[in-house]
Parts: sequence; C-alpha cells; structure tokens
Amino acid sequence: FEHLPRPAHPSDPSSVMALPTHCTSNRAVEATVPGPALAIEGGGLRALSVAAGLTAGLVKAATPGDEDPTLLDSGLYRKFASLASVSGGSWFAASLIYSPRFLSLVEDTAADPQHAATEWSRRWVDPWLAAVVSKDGLLVKTLAAMLNAMGDVGLAQDIELAGYLSQTGFTWTNFTMTMLETTAGIERSCTLGSPVQEWARGKAWLACHALAAPATEAQTPVYVYRHELPTTAVRMTIEGSPGLAQYVPATYSFELGSDRRCAAVPYVANSAIPGDARWVYHGTSIGGCLPWCCGRRYFAKSAAVGTFGSLISDACSLPVASCAAASSAFLGDLVFEQAATSLVDDVSGSVAVWQGCGLGQAAFSEAEGLVQGFTGPASVSQKTVDQLAASSVNAAVDAGFSDTTGIAYAVAAGSTEIVAYLDYNTPDHLAHLFRGSYTIDGVAFDENPLPVFDESASGIVSAYQAFPQLALTPDARFLTAICIGTLKANTVENALWGIKGGINVTLHIIGVSSTVTIGQLEDVYHYGALVQEVTETVASDENHDLVHGAVLPWFMS
Repeated sequence: FEHLPRPAHPSDPSSVMALPTHCTSNRAVEATVPGPALAIEGGGLRALSVAAGLTAGLVKAATPGDEDPTLLDSGLYRKFASLASVSGGSWFAASLIYSPRFLSLVEDTAADPQHAATEWSRRWVDPWLAAVVSKDGLLVKTLAAMLNAMGDVGLAQDIELAGYLSQTGFTWTNFTMTMLETTAGIERSCTLGSPVQEWARGKAWLACHALAAPATEAQTPVYVYRHELPTTAVRMTIEGSPGLAQYVPATYSFELGSDRRCAAVPYVANSAIPGDARWVYHGTSIGGCLPWCCGRRYFAKSAAVGTFGSLISDACSLPVASCAAASSAFLGDLVFEQAATSLVDDVSGSVAVWQGCGLGQAAFSEAEGLVQGFTGPASVSQKTVDQLAASSVNAAVDAGFSDTTGIAYAVAAGSTEIVAYLDYNTPDHLAHLFRGSYTIDGVAFDENPLPVFDESASGIVSAYQAFPQLALTPDARFLTAICIGTLKANTVENALWGIKGGINVTLHIIGVSSTVTIGQLEDVYHYGALVQEVTETVASDENHDLVHGAVLPWFMS
C-alpha cells in the first residue's frame, strides 16, 4: 500500500486524506490511514456500553469543571485518523458517528454520570423494547409476562425479541436495523456517505467484518441453503484462493463527511484473495416420485472475486445498518453447519449478512433476496444457482471470527499507534494476535498459526495482568475492573491481513471487566447501569492522577 501523509487535523475538512475520488476495484484502492487509530472490541451490547462509558468518562475528565462536556470541544477523539470497530463496537461507532440523539445521550452521561443509568433506560432501552413489544402477539406477551413474574427478565426480553423478529423478518440485518433505528434514530436509508457528527468529520470508519470463504478443497463449505427432507442444498466455496483461513478479514470503509465515493482502504488484503479467485456454487436437488433415484446437480462460478467493485467504488452508498449487521453477525459461523442452516431456512431466516455485486443498498438486498428465494426443493435449479453466481453472492459475518479486538484491522489499514477499548474479562483475544500458545486462569489456548505480532503471547498475558487498575466506583454492581497499560509490538509478515513484517506498533490498552454478558439472557437495563459505573469510575477524583497522567495523553498528545 502507498502510505499517504497523515492529515494535520483529521477533523478539519481542508486536511482530509488524499484518497482517489473514483476507483473501480479492490486493486485500485492503494491508500492507507497511517495516523493513530481507535479500536473498539466486539462484545455485543456490553461492547457498546463499555465504549459509551469510556467515552463519557474521558470526555468529562478532559473538560474543565466550569464547561459543559462535549465530545467535539473536549478534543478527545481529535487525533485519531480512523476508528476500527468490531461487532457491538460497530453499533457504538455507527451511533456515535451518525446519530445526534446518541451523541447527546453520551454527552449528557458525561455531564451527569450519577443519573446515567436512568437516562439510558429512558432514552435507549425503553424505545427499543417498546418497538419490539408493539409487534408481538398475545402468546408471546403472555409468556414474557410469566417469565417477568418469575424474575427471569432477560429471558422474557429475548422471547419478546424473537416474537418481533418472527413477525418482521428473522434476519440479523433486521435485528440490527431495528436496534439502530429505535435507539439512535438511524434510518434504514442512512449510508456511509450520509452527514456525520462534527467530531467524526475527516476520519475513516473501518466497519470490520469477515468473509466466510472456505477454499474449494475444504471439507466444509458455506451452506447458502439446505432442506432436510428431501435433502436439497446449495453450497459455496472459493476457487483460486490460497486458503489461508476459513474467515478472511474484510472492511467496509469510508472517509466520514467527505464528498468522495470510494472506500478509504482495500476491502480485503490482495494477498488473502487473489484477483482471479471465483466463488463456486454447487446445488443438489431431488425430484420425481422416487426422489432418491432422481438427484440433480447444478454448478456455477462467479466472475473474479478480487474486484469487490461495488464495495469499493461506491462505498459512500453502502447502508450503515447493513455494514453494522455484517460486523456483528456473531452467529454467522452457522453457515458452515448443515443442520443449523436447515433450521434457519425453515423460518426464512438468516444469521449471516449476504452481499453481492450490486451498488449501495442493492449490494445487500439483491443478494439476500436471492438467498431468501430458496424456499423448498423446487426452488433449487440451474437458473437459481446461476443467479447466485451472476451476483457473486457471499456471506459476511462477525469480525470476531478474524480479530475481536479490531487491532489487526487498524494495523492492516496503516496505523502504528492504536488505543484499544477491550471489554472481555481476560486478554485472550489480545494474546491471540501474538506468537505461541498461552494460558489464562488455567485455560490453555492454542497458538495462532497466523499471528500479527512477533512477541510472545504468554508474555503479553503477563504484561496485561500486571497493568495498573482504576479504583472502582463504590456502588458498582456489574463493573469489576478497569486496567490500563501500553504494549510495544513488532509485526510479522502476514498474507491474510496484508501486513508487512518489522513494523513497530504501540498499543494503548483500556481493558474493562464486568459481570454482564454480550447480550444473551441479560436484562438490557443492566447495560445502562454498566455505562454509569464505567463513567463514574473514569471520571472520579480518586482516579484523577492516573487518568490525567497516563490515559488522556494517549488521546490528547
């Protein structure tokens, strides 16, 4: 990649990155974003809450006591040239970038941390649950009421959400769109090129995800569709790929607030998917009065995969909700499971985000329409398999299948100084980026065959566990620790990520531990409480010296 000069002020429209305004393929985008990056780890609703709490707490800490705290005036994120977000971190990033309503909530949290939980319940949780319950039938409402009466609030909310999706569409894209629309006012028409909040102008958003891309030789393909009785299926692999990994890191990217059209960085590393690679589709269909004797097979190949033209040349028109959905599709690995695919297809659902070669919204809607068009054995034919190939349909899934932290995505985009918000209780996702096996709390983790950094993973674990910790707010119910520290690392040559070896990288880590889950069976009102606890801890007088002496310089210098 060609390293372009870092803008003197990423928030200044006159000094934005010098990217090409028109480009037609993944090969045509050779720009990187070499300035400092903010990486936001995945982790569902917990990741969103942790990032919101850290942002609010640090904005308050960076604002003089007699001023109203705002993200723009605090200058907290001014130095960052890019934001690399994963999964729930992408929900946070999308909301903070495109939603004045959400930004106001975060800034109000900074102004009045003691009432943050109440405000998050009223302004974030309540609108979401109200929208969900409004579509539920009597049976779902009754079951949810019974579970609430028994004290199982989290399960009751999950039942209500399942009921909503059964009425409106059992797809991960629909789930994400509903959440962003009700909690942040992000409409389904909002695209990467839509107006942004002023603090974000000129920065590159890297909406990280992964492509489910098994090589043709792989024993386990992606199941586009599968029906049990009679057995009917459509499978896909990729031909001409080096087969470095089952999941290939990929990035929707755009220079926020600009008038450009193309992506900020390549969609995938050129060394991970060659330009002449092709998606391969295999269909099997059974028909006739003796179906076991009348099997039919269909076969088709896409055009060259390596162009990814629509995701590069017209990145500005990609829907924000679809990009965030792909980044967070944590059940996407089920596309490799025959039985799971059959169950999902039985309810006309989708756990991955299907995309193709259309432009803008069509890149997702046309692909999803083709996949949803498989409704039974009779729908599998040479024509429908050819349609998949013509549209280059493929599955985008959670970025966590490649890198949960977002750090590798930021390094691949050109950053050598990264502040990372981590929300898992142990540093295993961080250590996975380094060489060698490691053990955490008695649990052994295998070596990453394709590490990003040269240092010992076990050494990174030891360093992380020795980081200083902030003193927790006395009333914390869910927050258990916040640690801070800096790591120095050197990259190794990595074809999967397109990273060159021998690059010195500085990692500033803020690790937040808590008792809440990423979302499953959790009372969603707990997340507002977590936001408050993180904000109060970061902004407390007791942590003033550590926050001002060690943490804020990562952001302000």
